[in-house]
Amino acid sequence: RSSTSQLPFVIRKHKRNHNRAQPANRSPLTDSADSQSLRTDTKIFMAVLALVFLQFQAVSASSANLIANISLSSQTMTVSQNGIVKYRWKVSTARKGYVTPKGSWSAKWLSKNHRSRKYDNAPMPFAVFFNGGYAVHATFDLKRLGRPASHGCVRLHPDNAAQFFAMTSRNGLKNTRIVVTR
Repeated sequence: RSSTSQLPFVIRKHKRNHNRAQPANRSPLTDSADSQSLRTDTKIFMAVLALVFLQFQAVSASSANLIANISLSSQTMTVSQNGIVKYRWKVSTARKGYVTPKGSWSAKWLSKNHRSRKYDNAPMPFAVFFNGGYAVHATFDLKRLGRPASHGCVRLHPDNAAQFFAMTSRNGLKNTRIVVTR
């Protein structure tokens, strides 16, 4: 707006007998043009705002759907992205006397070269932690994949763990979901 919009206002009668505040040196014709200009500016602003909002929506929708479904009964992990199954891998979950918790969590934190403080400094490479000390991570005990063998974590082949770790890192922790079912 121009500096004239800061001039003192006076009350003037309009055609329809509506009282309206106008700057002292402005005519109703100028006001009408300014009013149209303001409406046009508002429409443009709203359109730009909508486009920006839609861009962020698209990004969040495309990255919010990394889901790792772990089946305790079949000892498999199915990774889906945006509703499309990308991978199905053998896993090892808790052996007798231990528990892999059932439920649904967002990923909490990542550790590429983690070691267990609880179990003799055992290696847990490419760890994606989802519930306290529970994580999806690589194992070197490959012959046990496909059957219960862990202290509660979800163990994967090192190549698969690295792939899942990279996907989680790219998509973000909040956008990665780990679901453990019977």
